[in-house]
Amino acid sequence: MNETTLKNIEKNRNTEKQLDCYQRRQDYLDANRMLPHRLVDTFPVFAPWHQEAGYYLPKGNCCPQSVVLSTYLHDCDQSGGALEVATETEPDVLDHDQRYMDPVSKRFMRVEVGAPEATRFAETRFGETVIFDFLRRHRSGVNSKDTVRITFLLRASRQTDVEDYARKAAS
Repeated sequence: MNETTLKNIEKNRNTEKQLDCYQRRQDYLDANRMLPHRLVDTFPVFAPWHQEAGYYLPKGNCCPQSVVLSTYLHDCDQSGGALEVATETEPDVLDHDQRYMDPVSKRFMRVEVGAPEATRFAETRFGETVIFDFLRRHRSGVNSKDTVRITFLLRASRQTDVEDYARKAAS
């Protein structure tokens, strides 16, 4: 093939990528118009580094001892956006930025904190649950597959721990 043909092929590939991105964006907007009570991600989205404590403690219904149970409803590896978690938990709640703009979807997401020194990906099989504490930094990876990442999230707290934490915070 000559150079002009190669350039045309590359130009067509780029045009196809742009059309695919545009179509995914339109699908996202259409899905969110039909399901306004939930956000449907039809293109790569990820959450920034954060602690659950930085987002949920101000709501008053949890405490630093609370845990997150994240159950995957499909097999999820790193390329499918598997959760990335710090190997060590933090002793305290870290300062979080108040707003974070997702660079892909261009929408604001939850608060953000700096990256930990050491991490690992929590790759799972269908039905497996990843459990971690509210002080552990984590983020979701970028789902670069053609499938939708579906996770059942549960945040659990013992009522007595929440009450003790509220009493200490008030004094």
